[in-house]
Amino acid sequence: MVVCVCVCVCVCVCVC
Repeated sequence: MVVCVCVCVCVCVCVC
């Protein structure tokens, strides 16, 4: 199972 955390300010940056 992959869990991703994303932070979005104009564009999104995700760490999985």
